[in-house]
Amino acid sequence: MGRLDMLLIWLPQPAGFKLMALFSTLDAGIQEVLAAWKARWDLERVHRLLKQNLGLSKCLSRSYATQLKHADLAIEALHLIRQQKQLHPDLSWRTAQHNAAKTLKSQLLTVLPALSA
Repeated sequence: MGRLDMLLIWLPQPAGFKLMALFSTLDAGIQEVLAAWKARWDLERVHRLLKQNLGLSKCLSRSYATQLKHADLAIEALHLIRQQKQLHPDLSWRTAQHNAAKTLKSQLLTVLPALSA
């Protein structure tokens, strides 16, 4: 398997500290391992957001192309919701979702007929 390094990190929490153990097979220094871990963790958080709030896990297709398009649409939905939250910071997540859906529906109803003409 090769070399396996373990890095122990104490993370500050509201009520003290939390011990985390990071394992790595990378041939890199501590800073590089931490940067890779942080990038991976950010990706995990986005993936969880897409699965839990935007229906990424609800795609029942087995076709790679369809799954890829479903993921594209989920990411586009996230982008539209974030735009709504930037325009109106006081909106709840659910209201921002609703507003983004109405905006997209309106765009689709006005753009598609123009394209078919």
